[in-house]
Amino acid sequence: MECDRFKKLLKSWYLQVQDEALAPARMVELMENHISSCPTCLMDPDARKDMEKIITLVLPKDKLSPPTRSHRTIEPSIDGSGPGAASHTPAADHEVEHEDQHHEDHHDDDISDDHDTEGNSL
Repeated sequence: MECDRFKKLLKSWYLQVQDEALAPARMVELMENHISSCPTCLMDPDARKDMEKIITLVLPKDKLSPPTRSHRTIEPSIDGSGPGAASHTPAADHEVEHEDQHHEDHHDDDISDDHDTEGNSL
């Protein structure tokens, strides 16, 4: 770590976290903001690695990001269900039903003049 300002800020932030005056997640956010905007830190190839080490010390284990999983593709099963299948929502069914009802309403208007209002022949 080459940035003296960052070192001073880290000490201050760490003490505040220990005193519970600063949330650990907020400290991580402050570190990321500093590293991404400081010319000295941007030029330091080890700044990110050092920050990651500090994050593991500061954040509780349950707040650390989970281990990276393999990047395999999950495909839907033959019938289109299962993991990776497109989700089907009841709202989509409702929209289709609503469209069908809308079309049925228009069919009632198409009854020819030789039928009464109930559809019986005159």
